[in-house]
Amino acid sequence: MRLGSAAGFLALFVLAGCAEPMRLEVPLRVVDSPRTGDVAHADAGSVILEQGRYRVVEALSSDGDIEWEGGLFGVQTVLPAGFLVARRHDERYTYYASLGGYSRLPGNKPGETLTIAVPDMELRVENDKSPVLNETALPNGAVVRLLTRPTLKRTMANLYDAAGYRRVLVYKGRARERWLFEYQATNGARAEPDVTQQVEYDPKDGNIVSYNGARIEIIDANDRAITYRVLSTFRSEPRS
Repeated sequence: MRLGSAAGFLALFVLAGCAEPMRLEVPLRVVDSPRTGDVAHADAGSVILEQGRYRVVEALSSDGDIEWEGGLFGVQTVLPAGFLVARRHDERYTYYASLGGYSRLPGNKPGETLTIAVPDMELRVENDKSPVLNETALPNGAVVRLLTRPTLKRTMANLYDAAGYRRVLVYKGRARERWLFEYQATNGARAEPDVTQQVEYDPKDGNIVSYNGARIEIIDANDRAITYRVLSTFRSEPRS
C-alpha cells in the first residue's frame, strides 16, 4: 500500500511518490576514540571509549507508534515508535523512511489477522514547518484515518546497516569504593544497544581497567569525573 497527497487536502505528511527528490548521501562514520596513548578527561555519565562504523543521519523521533487505517478493507498500518530516517529531499519536503513498518490485513478465517512487513515506507514533512502529524489520503481519494497522534521531533540518529556497529564504555562514577562503568554494543541495523552490561572495578586491584580488548589506566577518578590514559581500544571487530 502506498499513500499519496489528496487533491484539495493540504496535509503535512503523505507517503512519497509525487516527485523525484534527491537522495541524501550520508558518509560512513568510522570512530575509534580516544586514540591509544591519549590522556582524556570526562564527566561521570559520559562516553570514555567509542568504536564503531555507522552513519549519523537526519531523523524524526516519534514517542509512540504512528497508526492509521484506510482503503477498501480498512487496512491498518503501523510505523513503530522510534526514528524515521531522512532518505530524500526536494525544495519543499524531506522524506523520512520507517525501517520497521507493517500492515495488518484480514485473514482467510474469521477473526484472523495477517501482518505484512512494509519496509522503507516514507512520510514527507515540509522543510520550513514543525513536524506535526495530520491526516493523509490514499491516491484514489479514500481518506486515511489516523488512530494515533504521537509527538514528532527533528533530531539526529545513528543508522546501522548489516555490517554496522558501535561500542562504547561509559564512566558511571564511583560508589561503594568501586569504579562503575557501563558497556554498550549495537550491531547491525538497530536503533538501540542490543547489549548493555554494568561493570565494576575495585581500585584495590590496581588502576588498569580491561574490558573486551580495551584497556585504560585510571589516573584519577571520583564520583563526578575521570582522568585516564588509553592503553588499547576495543577489538577491531565486534564479536558476533
